[in-house]
Amino acid sequence: MSANVYYVDCDGQILEHSKGASEIPPGCRAHLDATAKDEDGVPTNPRYPVQWRFGNPDALDVRGANPMGPIVTARFPHEQEIYVRVDGVDSNRFFVRFN
Repeated sequence: MSANVYYVDCDGQILEHSKGASEIPPGCRAHLDATAKDEDGVPTNPRYPVQWRFGNPDALDVRGANPMGPIVTARFPHEQEIYVRVDGVDSNRFFVRFN
């Protein structure tokens, strides 16, 4: 199970080299990504609802229809610890600073 920032967009323009970004500019959106894998490391589909965990959920606006790839925007500058739980398994934890 792995999770990260897939890319960042600002005013609809994807920032170059933003995969895995740890700093998000003001007003920009972080597109997150999770990949569920089975015990052999092969990508798989989740059986149960995906649960994204945010260190400070009140500081974010979370949108998007894909449960494996929410889009988050900061309500104010702050840092977040983020991970996702899929079928009872936690992903890696990563940190993002929203400036």
